Amino acid sequence: MIFRNNNFYKLCVIITLCIGFLARLIGLGDIPGNGALNQDEAYGGYEAWSMLNYGHDSRGYPNFPVYLKTWGAGMSLLPNVSMMPFIKLLDLTPLAIRLPQAILGCISLVVFYLLVSRVRGKDVGLVALFLLSIVPWHVMMSRWGLDCNFFPGFLLISIYFLVKSTERKIYLYLSMIFFGLTFYTYAAPWVVLPFLITHLYIYIMRKNQLFKKKIFGLHTFLCIFILLIFAIPIICLYLLNINLIHNISLPFFSVPIISMRYNDVNFSFYKLLIRLKAIYDLIIINQSDSLFQNSPSYKIGIYYKFSTPFFIIGIFYEFIKQFNFSKNFKIQKLIFPYSKIFLIWFFYAFILSLLIDVNIGRINIIHLTSVFFIAQGIVVFSMYFKRLISIKFSISILVIIYIYNFFNFMQNYFTVYNKNFYDAFNGDLKQVVEYLKNSGSVGKIIHISNVSYPNLLFYLKYPTDKYIKSANFVDDKSTVQHLLKFDNFDLTDFSYSKYNNNDIYITVVDDKKQVSYIYENAKNVEKFGKFIIGRGEI
Repeated sequence: MIFRNNNFYKLCVIITLCIGFLARLIGLGDIPGNGALNQDEAYGGYEAWSMLNYGHDSRGYPNFPVYLKTWGAGMSLLPNVSMMPFIKLLDLTPLAIRLPQAILGCISLVVFYLLVSRVRGKDVGLVALFLLSIVPWHVMMSRWGLDCNFFPGFLLISIYFLVKSTERKIYLYLSMIFFGLTFYTYAAPWVVLPFLITHLYIYIMRKNQLFKKKIFGLHTFLCIFILLIFAIPIICLYLLNINLIHNISLPFFSVPIISMRYNDVNFSFYKLLIRLKAIYDLIIINQSDSLFQNSPSYKIGIYYKFSTPFFIIGIFYEFIKQFNFSKNFKIQKLIFPYSKIFLIWFFYAFILSLLIDVNIGRINIIHLTSVFFIAQGIVVFSMYFKRLISIKFSISILVIIYIYNFFNFMQNYFTVYNKNFYDAFNGDLKQVVEYLKNSGSVGKIIHISNVSYPNLLFYLKYPTDKYIKSANFVDDKSTVQHLLKFDNFDLTDFSYSKYNNNDIYITVVDDKKQVSYIYENAKNVEKFGKFIIGRGEI
């Protein structure tokens, strides 16, 4: 133990958790984006609102669709279902759709600490908690309602319960339930998740007394049965979309026809090289994927760039520890018999990163393992140089460095990043919608282009039944189905159309052609941020 004073240790845990909770909850409804929403957030919120108020999603599938079709390729169900109680309580607002992810982020801090403390000891546990509380990746992920962001939290809880099953059998079944729910948080890891679950289960059970008992087979059968219950709807989804079965609508769920993203998982030697370089850049070099919404500036990095040496030390140490049979490492294996958990987890995360195109969100399965290895690297580094510099002093210096960078990151996040998010995701659209509601636009044709229609539906709180009847898509079979119009909203380019004095024309200032069209034809022109609105005389 580095922290030998138990009361001081507990105080450090409490303070770290408070910092983590505040970083994820302060100003959640406004930051990022001053209330602006990424299109995936907006669509998820609208789907949850639709199911809550109309009993079906925006494409007309009743009950709880196994997978939401949205704009074609769809999004996962569980993140959006989790929004429903908050929408019921707070209405359809940015805060309501971001709260589930923020709460899960806070729970993840606690579970991550408990898991790491159990498999690698309380020193690494506290350092890991401190890192996860302040690293930009987890803070940013916890503060916006992207559906795939639910996956790391549910996977973490599942693995923690699996490790806890060595104490009480009930945790084994809780683990399988959460593993089953994890399938409904993000589709990309489906290709590796069954193998990861199997590997972890065998690894834990072999070190558990259950493996030596005759009832081990019964436990295994019950675990498989639980997973199958959760897997059946997803299997039905696949079979329906390859035309092996017909439409399914049961009292508890329905199965939609979606545009399956078969090409998302592919493999070739050329792709292998590209993805190896991408994962190397993402974890080791740049700690960024060039998508601003996923990562802070290049100077900061998703784990802080100066953490890279500690990551290398931590993962190298783990490999040596697991495959070295010296006396010291044998003793460590007795003390921490489940420490290989994170190495197994990292292995399957790495395999997934070779099968799909890499960005921070797509391979979010890997980031918790990276934070663990950084934490382990810090402790190993401090222990190794304890003769030159005291462990407490070296840890204290590193804490100061991390806190300083954390404050720099948060300052950037609440200012520069916040503005960029607002601009990128049409934050001014909310003002436009308010204008339309209050300016006698009922019954008029509204030509509005260069906007994301999920955001428009969200801000309008557009009646889902009316939307389903009037929505007209370019192609109902593509993975991204572009909407041409719904009801009195026309989303196409209007610059070549004949001007109608009774219609309303809206576009962004960057579209010079359509802006010129408005100024040349409209008698009244108003500007709302980046939007130009033209209409005939009121």
